[in-house]
Parts: sequence; C-alpha cells; structure tokens
Amino acid sequence: MPAAPPPAGNGDLAALRTGFLTNALNPKCTVFVVSLFLQVVGPGTPLQTKLGYGAFVSGAHLLWFALVALLFSQGAVRARLLRWRRGIDRAFGTLLIGFGALLAGSALRR
Repeated sequence: MPAAPPPAGNGDLAALRTGFLTNALNPKCTVFVVSLFLQVVGPGTPLQTKLGYGAFVSGAHLLWFALVALLFSQGAVRARLLRWRRGIDRAFGTLLIGFGALLAGSALRR
C-alpha cells in the first residue's frame, strides 16, 4: 500500500502560494482584468500607457489582497468568521441558487 502524501504546509509561504495560485488561475479574475483593459486600451495606445495601466492594476490587486489578508487574519475576526462560516456559506449558496434561477428564467422567457 503506497504511503499517504505529506500534509500541505500551513506556513506563511504555503498560504501565499495557495492564495496566489487561486487568484492567478481563476478565469473570472482574468476576464475582469481584460475587460477593464478593453475599456481604456486600444490599438493606438502607447506601450508606456499600457505598461502603466498594468502596473496600476497589479499594484491595486496587491494592495487589496494584502489588506484582506491582514484584516481577516486577525484573531477575533478570524474566530468570528469561522464561527459564522456555516451560515455565511448557506446565505451565499442561497444567493447563487437564486441568481441561477433568475438567469435560467430570463433565458426561458426569450
């Protein structure tokens, strides 16, 4: 019988890697960023401007996720979120089911 793989690391570097890969491989994030670029960047936009937009969006993402990590990893906040986790999951699950039903209903009416 093969040995079980070792558990994933729980250190800061492992958490950073998991968070980065989760966001980098999320197609919704890519679509969001590309849709923003398409609003302001055209074929005639200079390369420096494109690089500036890219740097701004990258910096904004870095700042946002750093703030989220700092705020939600605080002991009291984290404990409260873990305590309310089941209710939060159920509420958002219900919302997503509702949105799906609305979307399906609008598609059927067409």
